[in-house]
Amino acid sequence: MLLTWRQALDAVGEPPPESVGEMLAKLSRGALLGARGNSGVILSQMIGGLASALESAGESISVEELAAGFQNASDNSYRAITEPVEGTMLTVMREAANKGISASEKIVLLEDLVAEAFASVERTPQLLPKLAEAGVVDSGGMGVAIILQGMKFSLLGQNMPDSPVVGDDVIVEMTGVEHEGYGYCTEFVVLADIELSVLEEQLLDLGGESILVVGEPGAIRVHVHMEDPGPALTAAVSHGETTSIKIDNMQLQHEEWAGDRSDSGVNTPPAVIPTIGLVSVARGAGIVSNFRDLGAGVVLDGGPTGKASAGELLEAASGVGQEHVILLPNDKDVILAAEQAASNENGFLHVIPTTSVVQGMAAALAYLPEGDIDEIVAGMTESAEEIRSVEISTSVRTTSVNGIEIQEGEGIGLLDGMLVASAPDLITTFVKTLGIGDAQDAEILTVYTGEDVSEADIERLASEIQDNFSGVELDIVDGGQPLYPFVASLE
Repeated sequence: MLLTWRQALDAVGEPPPESVGEMLAKLSRGALLGARGNSGVILSQMIGGLASALESAGESISVEELAAGFQNASDNSYRAITEPVEGTMLTVMREAANKGISASEKIVLLEDLVAEAFASVERTPQLLPKLAEAGVVDSGGMGVAIILQGMKFSLLGQNMPDSPVVGDDVIVEMTGVEHEGYGYCTEFVVLADIELSVLEEQLLDLGGESILVVGEPGAIRVHVHMEDPGPALTAAVSHGETTSIKIDNMQLQHEEWAGDRSDSGVNTPPAVIPTIGLVSVARGAGIVSNFRDLGAGVVLDGGPTGKASAGELLEAASGVGQEHVILLPNDKDVILAAEQAASNENGFLHVIPTTSVVQGMAAALAYLPEGDIDEIVAGMTESAEEIRSVEISTSVRTTSVNGIEIQEGEGIGLLDGMLVASAPDLITTFVKTLGIGDAQDAEILTVYTGEDVSEADIERLASEIQDNFSGVELDIVDGGQPLYPFVASLE
């Protein structure tokens, strides 16, 4: 929601239009094209409803017009959802709008609207059992209440509070419209003159869930959950130009935080541009440094999600190679964006479909800045496929995957991207995963330690590996990566 709201505000521009209708139209367009996730798409529909109700407004509006606008914001968001779920941001907007519809004074309207919004948030656990079970309120609803409160502060000329509305005493659940499980949260905009229902029916036939198809012919925003995002994108492209593609692994989404980037994530391209350049996506100072040492002219951090977009990859590739640039996505959720970037560049960009940073590192070892591009790409691809990738993290919920029972807070081990092991602690999980990966038959094990791993953990890890896999050559590197305390390659 925060990212969607920022995109909407950016679209208004400075100075904002004098006309309320024109300003809201720009706000709505920015929200539609920049919407992220279920809650972001629904927020864009709320803004769109407000904008459509006030499209002819001039420099000012009446209290009655504003109240009707909020009512239309609610109605429009409900129309966008095939199966609306109560106890979410939909409920909060509806109950707040209904409370303010009869107000005749601006201060009464805004005060009543905001008070009812926060009261509605507190009631969300009564409407959605999973919230009550977890002892939390709905985060999307809280977001709506805070946005309405911000509008109140601005329209009444009031000062912002000294401390955040959502403090340590408020527990918020990442929800919105209910969606759970594995698969991919897939979003895109189709610039095609077709009816929304045509695309919605196609996505239903493809097995899509949590489908949102909103906007209008010419600019259709789509949000859908798919086990495989490919068929959804193929359906979209069949109708016309498809932009703003975003694909997220839903199991990892909870770890993402939509904060500002500390920097652009793009390193300065090299002063001497090689014939064949190299761009990699990676996070962690040690890992980034390794990629730079192996010849990467630019290393993208992918922002708070670690997932670079096609546009970011294109921008990063500019000025890195004279004739060709090789892309290392290093994440299965970035491969599609990389391939999309390459598809429009007439052979300039080449994608090595690496699914982890250690695969990317293996590919980068075979990189050459000069030579036959096809041979270099083939060699890098072969190098990436020769290693096994190990990733160790912590489970954020109790679940069962691939027949493995996992408790919240336990370690989880992924081998070549598949969850294969779980244990009470990270190091035991690591050793267990290595065993499944036949580490006893490997020659070299390279471990990259994450940003929060202690020296004591590193010493214990080295000891456990020596005890269990004495024949393997162990190399431990300070990777500094977030999310994964340990990533490793077996070769």
